[in-house]
Amino acid sequence: MMPTLPRRLLLAASVLLAAAAPLPAAAIEQTVDAELNAQSYAAVPRAPVEVRLYTRTGEVEDLRARATRALEAAGWRVVETGGTLAFSLELAGDDPIVQRGEPGVLAVEGFRGSSGASTDRLYARLKLYSTTESSVLTGQQAPDRRDAGGGTRIQADVTSLTDGRRLWQGWVMVDAAGRAPEVAAEKLLPLLVESIGDTVRGESRKVEFE
Repeated sequence: MMPTLPRRLLLAASVLLAAAAPLPAAAIEQTVDAELNAQSYAAVPRAPVEVRLYTRTGEVEDLRARATRALEAAGWRVVETGGTLAFSLELAGDDPIVQRGEPGVLAVEGFRGSSGASTDRLYARLKLYSTTESSVLTGQQAPDRRDAGGGTRIQADVTSLTDGRRLWQGWVMVDAAGRAPEVAAEKLLPLLVESIGDTVRGESRKVEFE
């Protein structure tokens, strides 16, 4: 016959076992809020589109493939060359989404010659952020992000390869909760693609991580 343990000892053992048990999956936050902004400058035709990247990392081709899948899933025809539109994007991660006093980005583009050929296009980018305004275009107030943690931000624009005009620009950012920027990009890109041609002001969208 096994000896009977005192009731107090049994209770203590139960508490220790409960503390050692792993947290259920539901306790890990898998749904986060992403902030989406977009600005439409002109109508965006449903024309063949080329995917271009400003990002200079080893994951460029992977990011290009993710963007291609997101565009094709939304009904766009993606081509390697000969497109009418260019879908250009930039991915940033690891650093806080916004820091007080951080310089932001102004995008300027033009041409070296008068031909307007895509090979003559020049780009200059200076980041412009505000901790008190959600948009330099609207001046709408936004929550202070001084304590924002590391996150992922994707900026994209659609440009006409016929005359070089920017037709649309959008950006989406999220606290990636320690996930690699490339992982977050898989979830964020469809949000950007869905908003092509629209103007969006600081809308919150749910992002589901596995």
